Amino acid sequence: MDCLLSGGTGMGQESGVGERCAMALLALVCTVGWNDAVGKEAALAGGQTAWVRKYGGMGAEHLDALSPHPQGGFLAVGRFGSTVFPREEGLALGRYAADGSPLWSRVVTTEAIHTVSVTLTSLGNILVVGGYRGSPDFGVGPLPSVTSSEGWEGLFIAKFSPTGQTVWSRGFSARGIRGQPQRVVSVAVATDAAGSLVVTGSFRGELDLGGGPLLSHLTGNTGEAWGEGGFVAKFSWEGKHLWSSAFQSGVFDTPQKTPRLRSVTTDPQGNVLVAGASSAWTNLGDGALGVDAPFIAKYSATGSLVWKRVFRGAYGDVMDLKPQGTNRVAFIGNLGGTFTFAGASYTGGNPRQGPHALPNTNGFFGVLGEGGNDVLIASVGTGTGGDLSFLELGVGEDRAFTVSGGGRGEFDLGGGRMGNAGGGSLPHSGQPFVVRYSAEGQYQWARVFDHDRHFRMALQPAGDLVLGTTLAGTLELDGQLWTASGITDLLYWKMER
Repeated sequence: MDCLLSGGTGMGQESGVGERCAMALLALVCTVGWNDAVGKEAALAGGQTAWVRKYGGMGAEHLDALSPHPQGGFLAVGRFGSTVFPREEGLALGRYAADGSPLWSRVVTTEAIHTVSVTLTSLGNILVVGGYRGSPDFGVGPLPSVTSSEGWEGLFIAKFSPTGQTVWSRGFSARGIRGQPQRVVSVAVATDAAGSLVVTGSFRGELDLGGGPLLSHLTGNTGEAWGEGGFVAKFSWEGKHLWSSAFQSGVFDTPQKTPRLRSVTTDPQGNVLVAGASSAWTNLGDGALGVDAPFIAKYSATGSLVWKRVFRGAYGDVMDLKPQGTNRVAFIGNLGGTFTFAGASYTGGNPRQGPHALPNTNGFFGVLGEGGNDVLIASVGTGTGGDLSFLELGVGEDRAFTVSGGGRGEFDLGGGRMGNAGGGSLPHSGQPFVVRYSAEGQYQWARVFDHDRHFRMALQPAGDLVLGTTLAGTLELDGQLWTASGITDLLYWKMER
């Protein structure tokens, strides 16, 4: 079915920044597909396509971030709609129902904004983080000016109402030892039961998020690539700074060994959990670690270290983590080397190659208990080196793992060989995948897609999965070809649990 969206029920126009607002999905060509066929790589237990929706016009639509909505359906952030984004920069919000139909949308700004991550509070308020240049205005006043020709130097955090109206926005920038602008990059955002905004990322130099200056390097000699560090910060539902901490690099840390923050989440008690990789000089709250290693750290609601789990002997990154029930945390990582978990030894990557052949890692998924104790771990792609990596994690009400990632050539996610020995439709291209494991780590189903694309996940309350991507060219799903109407389109599809 093809249809032209023309401002139906629930898509009324709203005011925006400088009164620049439009129904972001107005006049977009909407292509809807309902497919009962099972793809050749979907297990019988689930992963079957429920529906596919494509939205686009003759311009370039772009999806930056996706989040499930607490009342069902999902929310998208990117650049889309009838408004022109002159420099392919800006921010638009769009909410979709559980069947993928648009409910409302709003263009916030066409200024120099780049969205990185979005999450929604239990009340449906929208929390967004990303980068900016200049002094863009979300509708509540311009952000502090950031001038640079080297990319997205400023960090913004913003809150929008459940209907997309701007509530507040904040902007921050970092400076080097000579006062020169330095980059600060957000990586992920999370919230808690109180509606707080928690953000993590990386920066160089000195950064003040409202609680005093943070230094990216422990010597204070900051502002260079080798001096990059990480940060985590918590803001109240009103946008007030509550606490912030730096994860510093140190002496002899090369750019490859500086701290890398990958994910942040909160548990039902309001504790904050951070994941990534540390340098030997990184202090998670109880002194320098003394080792380069992947880690997970848990902080209280007020920012005090509760526990840490360091994967000593391993290299790589813990990529994402989510609460699993009330007292456990699930995680995924791309780990190499040999480490111990629950008293057993595990090896990631090809031992003959070592860490200098990065990314010589395997995909791992696992669970830690309330006190950071080892509960479960499993490895995917043993011995395949950089052929397979995990990217994003979702955990449903049944505590099952839903993992997205990418692989090259043939790989095994637990249910047999998948992928393509030729590397997909293009030589040496990667093939994205999504895979589901039970709460106990048992393989359930997987889908592999024949193109090197970035897919974003929005896990639905009942365990179904919505994926979204920026569609360029043509994508095959269950034997049906989906082709962008213009330069790029938005493509969403739902898979059954």
